[in-house]
Amino acid sequence: MADARAIEIIKEQEREEQDASNFRNLYQEVADHMLPRENQIIGVRTPGEDKSKQIYDPTAMLDLQDMVSGLSAAFFPPGELAFGLTVKDRRIAGLDVVKRYLALATQITHDELFASNFMLQLNETLSSLIGFGTGNLYSEWKLGLNFKDWDIAFYQVKQNAQGIVDVMILSYPLTARQAVAEFGDNAGEKVLKDALELKTESNIYPFIHIVRPRIERNVMLTNFMNMPFESLFVNEKEKTIVDEGGFDEFPFAAARWMKSSSELYGRG
Repeated sequence: MADARAIEIIKEQEREEQDASNFRNLYQEVADHMLPRENQIIGVRTPGEDKSKQIYDPTAMLDLQDMVSGLSAAFFPPGELAFGLTVKDRRIAGLDVVKRYLALATQITHDELFASNFMLQLNETLSSLIGFGTGNLYSEWKLGLNFKDWDIAFYQVKQNAQGIVDVMILSYPLTARQAVAEFGDNAGEKVLKDALELKTESNIYPFIHIVRPRIERNVMLTNFMNMPFESLFVNEKEKTIVDEGGFDEFPFAAARWMKSSSELYGRG
């Protein structure tokens, strides 16, 4: 049975995608000439299709790759620490025990970052940020640090009065098998049925994931349903909520390279 909240989220995603249509058309042109592997912004390509048909001169594409490499090396120099941790209170910042603790914490943080897929996903986000002007890097703890770059084709954003992105709307496909692995018995009736058969387990279903500030919460409770940001997953075809939770902090680093004061998305 369709869920009223799911229907509201689906309508919100459709509305935000329509509002971003001019930018999506612009980003499609950029992808065609600078980032052809991500050229499915306003249309769907056949897997394995030649994506270089519109590239007559690879200069822009090669320059983008060079800039990504340069920024990546500048942010995280190979063999060096990229940053150090400190404390605001200058009264204790000079204490030896504090310095030793911060040095150890800095090293552990670097070790954990480089043991994860951080650099791989950061480079993907830098490619989007430079080419399109908008990048989106998601971070989570799942058996260790895990990061995921979301391509511009899959999301819309909203920002608060301070100009900070605080709402993320993802719309993406999952196979029936993937959906059941992710959401279990809540994935949806049709999804569960398809996942049982080998010939139908790869059928595609559209899902929406929205993360936004939670309006109603009990600040005295620390469970998922009372965290500052709510997280909702929607089976778009069946119009049902398949998972609900929350985050203490906004888990998406949404960056804009250059942005007009009257626009929401960035320009590369």
